[in-house]
Amino acid sequence: MKRIFYDLSIIFAFFLLPYWVSLLFAFVGIFIFNKFFEFIVVSVLIYALYIMNFYAGFRFEILYTIAVFTIFKLLDLSKDYLRLNKYEI
Repeated sequence: MKRIFYDLSIIFAFFLLPYWVSLLFAFVGIFIFNKFFEFIVVSVLIYALYIMNFYAGFRFEILYTIAVFTIFKLLDLSKDYLRLNKYEI
């Protein structure tokens, strides 16, 4: 139930607050919840809504998605080393 309310707060932040607030909520959610895949969804939505494509010849969407998956996996693995996963919600 806590995860649902947290997701709703991220959706609220995504539409009504600056992009960095919802990204910060998603980043913190990785450390609070186990397998917080909403980070990937929020990151891709932020990219789709706020980023302008200045380089029409190169596909930054693919690089951005790969970077988001890499960051998610690194943060998920580092959570185990920090022992924050011991108190799963």
